[in-house]
Amino acid sequence: MSDSNKSSAYADIEKRAKQIGVKLSEVCRKAGVDRSILERWKKEDPKSITTFNALNAALDEIEAESNAE
Repeated sequence: MSDSNKSSAYADIEKRAKQIGVKLSEVCRKAGVDRSILERWKKEDPKSITTFNALNAALDEIEAESNAE
């Protein structure tokens, strides 16, 4: 799967783990998260993360508009 096909949540976690030289399975173990969750995220961000990202994008837009005034 190419990087452009990975969900943003998975890609961000994968990138950070690579930067510090740690395997994703170790990150999952320390976080108490089943590794299969990340495999699902590889295909698509969960709805909660998609919603979170939409809220942050809206706030970014509102902040930009208020700073332009």
